[in-house]
Amino acid sequence: MPDASRPRQPPRPILLALLALVVAALALRHAFPWMTGILPDDLRPGAEIRIEDRLARPGETIRIPILLRPLGLGAPRAGHQMEFAVEDRPIRIPSTDDAGLAEALWTAPETPGVYSLRVRLSLREGFREARAEGCVAVVSRERPLLVVDALTLFPSMTTEQFLRRPNQDIPPPGTLRSAIAAASETCTIAYLRPADASVPFSPKFSLWLRRYGFPLGPLQGAIPKGSPANAEKAWRFDLLRLATEWPTAAVLTARREEAWFLAAKGVRVLFCNHGKCPPGAEAVRPEEIPSRLSRPPAPGATRPDDARIPPSGQPDKRP
Repeated sequence: MPDASRPRQPPRPILLALLALVVAALALRHAFPWMTGILPDDLRPGAEIRIEDRLARPGETIRIPILLRPLGLGAPRAGHQMEFAVEDRPIRIPSTDDAGLAEALWTAPETPGVYSLRVRLSLREGFREARAEGCVAVVSRERPLLVVDALTLFPSMTTEQFLRRPNQDIPPPGTLRSAIAAASETCTIAYLRPADASVPFSPKFSLWLRRYGFPLGPLQGAIPKGSPANAEKAWRFDLLRLATEWPTAAVLTARREEAWFLAAKGVRVLFCNHGKCPPGAEAVRPEEIPSRLSRPPAPGATRPDDARIPPSGQPDKRP
């Protein structure tokens, strides 16, 4: 006789039928993505959108990568049409490829400034609605570019701590906000992503800037991939390339190691820290930042004869 104390298990044929039903549903959704459009919002798969900030010269045509990452099991990446706009002006972009990537071509206007980017994935694509924002800074060759190290804005915490805490609990230090706002009147502001900052850093950091009234600007720096050591190398290489492509750039940082590295490579560095200033960098107090940018680098503060990026495009391996 069966043991009445043991819970009854569903017959094996029923389990197999349920499994076959799930597999068939996933296959149909992959073959006919439009089928998810008839589902209620709660049953649609989610999706994430990532858009990369950019720097551009007036009149330059640039590519703006937009990546769609479906979150649902078996959800296809290819063939989705996203809505893209610059300053709320719609621009048609190609559908996503097999990797979920679509690139927008945009010709920068002759007027320098920071231009907002918005991307939207509508419900008709079969996903829950998703949005993302970014920006492009159009910079003339004569206008200075101030690249602000993001970790300088919250020096008492790590990147991981910044991601975990609510923005209202992360006030900016002292007079740094007003100094950067004053500098934005005569130069373009960009921000430097920490070497260990993952994808979620960008939207949170953008909201943090808005909350505390910082000037908006593109977030620069490679998104980490692989080991921490490789991510650090990629981050530094990307920063050196940025400094090479934008000779008027100056980096504002409170991190001594990064200041030493950049100054040794010929990059102009404004070092806002009470500690000893690294060789080649310029020690500044926050209130001095706007006036310092309006002057050429101090004699001996940088070493332009040091190689930044050799012609081959490989990192400089000299000590």
